[in-house]
Amino acid sequence: MPELPEVETIVRDLDHLVRGRTIASVKVLRPDLIKGEAAEDFAAYLRGVRILQVTRRAKNIVIELGDQRLVVNLGMTGRLLIPSPGDPRPTHPGVRFMLNDSREMVYHDVRRFGRLQRFPGGSWEERARRMGVEPLSGEFTAGTLHGLLVRSRVAVK
Repeated sequence: MPELPEVETIVRDLDHLVRGRTIASVKVLRPDLIKGEAAEDFAAYLRGVRILQVTRRAKNIVIELGDQRLVVNLGMTGRLLIPSPGDPRPTHPGVRFMLNDSREMVYHDVRRFGRLQRFPGGSWEERARRMGVEPLSGEFTAGTLHGLLVRSRVAVK
């Protein structure tokens, strides 16, 4: 599973490549990777939607799409790829997002432990609030960590 710094790097690179693009179409090749709705509905709701920005919450990649969010958890072997012309085609594509600039963004996952989920309206923000303090934010201080550890009864690895 990618660690937090790796996910942060992926998010920064991806934001630069896809911000402002529109998802022209979606092809779900592995429906089991889609969480929370049927693959057909997932594809239909994302078709024609503009990518506003790509952010991160914990180890989740959050693709902001106006009034909805596409949240990607890479699992152990998941990757989001934007192949250049001439690159070999991904060997284990799960979902293909065709963009309006003739490129595609491919969710590739050999072991298929990752998940993609669409959150309409403010449902992602509600979920994110319950996730606790973001470790790379200014809210995460030594005092915050101390408070969390004092209240916890779980052994530290």
